[in-house]
Amino acid sequence: MTPNECWAAHVSNGFEAVEVDPGEADDLFRPYEIRTARRAQVQWNGNFYFDQDLEAYHEEKVMVGYDYHQADKVWVREFDAESGQPGRLICVARFGGNSERYIPLSYEQKSIEDRAKGRLRRLDDKRIEVEAERDGLLQIEAQRDEVADFIDLSPIQPETVEAFAPIELPAPKPRRQVFTSDEELAAWALENPNDLSPNQIAVLRKCLSRPIGQENLRANGIDTEALRTLLRAVA
Repeated sequence: MTPNECWAAHVSNGFEAVEVDPGEADDLFRPYEIRTARRAQVQWNGNFYFDQDLEAYHEEKVMVGYDYHQADKVWVREFDAESGQPGRLICVARFGGNSERYIPLSYEQKSIEDRAKGRLRRLDDKRIEVEAERDGLLQIEAQRDEVADFIDLSPIQPETVEAFAPIELPAPKPRRQVFTSDEELAAWALENPNDLSPNQIAVLRKCLSRPIGQENLRANGIDTEALRTLLRAVA
């Protein structure tokens, strides 16, 4: 029998399938991660999602479900501490529901960007290695050897001995500081305000100009007011 014929045979014998509710079927294969709700918001993948129903779960652990290709909303459920599994659905939180809307970052897009950052970092390391090899060859070529045009076997008189100053090799170039996020750059800037480059200053100013950027900095323990004061001082 074909699968359909077999199914029909069981139904004719009294079999009755228990159907899954459409709402439950939509949630069966959705991945979930544990997050902490704060001020009616949850954070996932660098995005903030808001719903008023989360206010009652402030500083509590919840389960956040997401779609790999959809980043405008997440499904927030209660966290069952005994089973470690998602519990009752609390809400469907929307991206930037309480602030100005920007384009959210999907799981797929973040993976692409993280992979690109890793490739660029490896290229940067390779460039530094090539430059170090090149600088080493230039230093070797710059050294000149004095070649004698004859061999004198007579005793060397003390007054004829000349002392040569040691060759001072240039110090190796410092490796460029690399940061994986705006939050890491901001933390480093507060500790090293005199080492900021113009490009790093521009990145931090752009981050502070966006509400979502300010929220990310605060969520990672960055004093945004101190950072803003620092950027004004280096203007």
